[in-house]
Amino acid sequence: MHDHMDTLDVLLKTPAHWISEGYSHYKDGRFEKALAAYEYAIQLDSNHSPAYSAKGSALYCLGRYEEALVAYVRAIQHDPSSAYAVRCIGKTCFALNRYTEAIRALHHAIELEPNNSANYCSLGDVFSELNRNEEALNAYAQALRFDPSSAITYNNMGLLLERMQHYPEALRSYDRAIVLEPNEGLYYYNKSVVLARLGRLEETKLSYEKAQQLGYKEL
Repeated sequence: MHDHMDTLDVLLKTPAHWISEGYSHYKDGRFEKALAAYEYAIQLDSNHSPAYSAKGSALYCLGRYEEALVAYVRAIQHDPSSAYAVRCIGKTCFALNRYTEAIRALHHAIELEPNNSANYCSLGDVFSELNRNEEALNAYAQALRFDPSSAITYNNMGLLLERMQHYPEALRSYDRAIVLEPNEGLYYYNKSVVLARLGRLEETKLSYEKAQQLGYKEL
């Protein structure tokens, strides 16, 4: 995990340096390297809440949800006001199918940061999974009220509307996501599914081909 790095090399840099280096790895998808950097930051300052949050995010992206949850809990032990860590606890509980805990954490995140779109979007995702459709739609609407440029919120709302068989509304949601993030293949793929359900086969083909051109691979 620590790449055999000499202890002196670790000590010569600050926790902030290691977090910055970790973030650079993280945004390029090098989650193991990010995790190592965040652990160096914690080695230097075991009370550093953002380092635990960052460690949790790297673990989350590696699918190591139980470990991620431990890291996020450590983050809020050191900074109970960290809405980011609380939201991440909610998202991680959701990934672990611990829905009641997820909802509780996300409501707490909203109390801490009531104007943050991501808190409402994550809550909408949990309600959607539980088929609590109206609550999910309300949460997504709140997310868009605070951030009308959130493509992922439009996409996730589209998935819910599609499942509710509200196909024209789902299509509008995907179109808005595409306007906001025109290079995200997932949105074109989701749009192609709805177009197929509406029997618009030529448009289905074009949207599906666009998704593939952008590198989207079906699971």
